[in-house]
Amino acid sequence: MAGERRRAEAGAPRTARNSESPLLTQIVMSFAEVCKAPRYTPTTASGYLQRLQALIGWAESKKVTRAAHVTYSVMQSFIAERTAEGVAGSTINRDIQVLRTCFKHARRQQLIPTDPFVTEDFRALKLREPRPKPSALTLSP
Repeated sequence: MAGERRRAEAGAPRTARNSESPLLTQIVMSFAEVCKAPRYTPTTASGYLQRLQALIGWAESKKVTRAAHVTYSVMQSFIAERTAEGVAGSTINRDIQVLRTCFKHARRQQLIPTDPFVTEDFRALKLREPRPKPSALTLSP
């Protein structure tokens, strides 16, 4: 199974199915149309779209322009680069969650045939976030 995934990812940009895949910017533009009140607050919508814009900019710098090109290895390299920049795990998780929401919307709108973020591999992308002890926040000596 892992070998099949590697072969699929290695050949992703060359397959005919991927050439029909929508551009990432098309998916984001479609999501931007619904990412407003009353579904999202203005602050949330603005934050989501800024994160998506940064993600798309990063992806395009890596020659990832189509939805089908977003693979597990691409997301792993995104996480590795953000971690090397010193970005906290919670921030990276928020970036990934926004992209996950955008792809879920694209699947509902039938822009993409399948949502890659529902696979087992993509679920494992979540980084650990430190949790404070509950009593440390509310109680003092």
